[in-house]
Amino acid sequence: IGYSAIMMNSTDGSCESNSRSARCRGFIDQLAEQRWLRGSAYLLLYFLLFMPSLAMLFMAIEGPVEEQEKIALRLARLDFLANHTCLSDAELERFLAIVLATNNRGVSALRNASQGRSNWSFGQSLFFATTVVTTIGYGRTAPLSHLGKAMCIAVALIGIPLTLLAFSLTAGWLRRLSLRLLVWLRNWFPPDRQSRAALLHLCLIFTCLLVCFLLIPAAAFAQLERDWTYLDAFYYCVISLTTVGLGDFIVGEHPDQENRLLYKIFAVVYLYVGLIFLVFALRSFADLPDLNPGRFIYSEDLDALIDSDRYDVSTGCSGGGSEEAKLLSPSSLGSATASGGSVGPRGYDSTGVK
Repeated sequence: IGYSAIMMNSTDGSCESNSRSARCRGFIDQLAEQRWLRGSAYLLLYFLLFMPSLAMLFMAIEGPVEEQEKIALRLARLDFLANHTCLSDAELERFLAIVLATNNRGVSALRNASQGRSNWSFGQSLFFATTVVTTIGYGRTAPLSHLGKAMCIAVALIGIPLTLLAFSLTAGWLRRLSLRLLVWLRNWFPPDRQSRAALLHLCLIFTCLLVCFLLIPAAAFAQLERDWTYLDAFYYCVISLTTVGLGDFIVGEHPDQENRLLYKIFAVVYLYVGLIFLVFALRSFADLPDLNPGRFIYSEDLDALIDSDRYDVSTGCSGGGSEEAKLLSPSSLGSATASGGSVGPRGYDSTGVK
């Protein structure tokens, strides 16, 4: 009888523990759903308000400039027909259609360009392959044959994931190297100002990105490219490294460009190194919890709400409650990392790494 009573008490305790665990798990799911709904509402407002406002801003800025270009083109066309009376407007229209179609396929109608170097030389082909696997895709040069298009599809499907993997691995290696700088910076700040060291570390990374991969290369491209202002060159660097790739400015496209092969190889190296450093900078930004955009979108701190002490008071769950509460409680994070750094309430050690 005593053994049976013990077993019944044990079973009752287990059932009660499971019931508490279920209530805790349901409470966590409810909080997560509330945060998701609130964040989704903010994102919806972003797309419904900010993006249309941005579109109207571009309309106001670029619309008048486009109208001026149309007027200039119309006047030039009328002047050309007036000076060449033997050519009809329909014939000129057909000729311009051929020129535009050829230009859209990557072949310029200008004498120096059409009779000059090929768009598919080694340097040009290497540059084109780079824009495919990095998803920049300027669009100025494109495959002309069916076989070339099929090969481009295969290169995109295989090369893009491999390139992203290589970028991620290299950025992770740079991240580990930069942690040495972060540790050195932390030694100069008191314990209650460690977040400032991490912020300074991030500022140094983005300053290096701005100077070494935007400002200095823009100055170089402005000198090497004909008819490029510094703003044009800086615009090209930003549009390329963000993989927007509009294609209105591309390095090494002038037919009289000296040392075109070496110039294209230099541009390829710049794109690869710049994209890797950009990935590294973004990863460093994401690793800093105080600057996580989710803190502003999802206003409630779920980590604090499911802290073990508060959880015991608000839900009645004991320390041996649900597995999720155990894993997310500060006590489960340990007191030190393998490197000897202390772990904070969000699971970051003294070096800023999870």
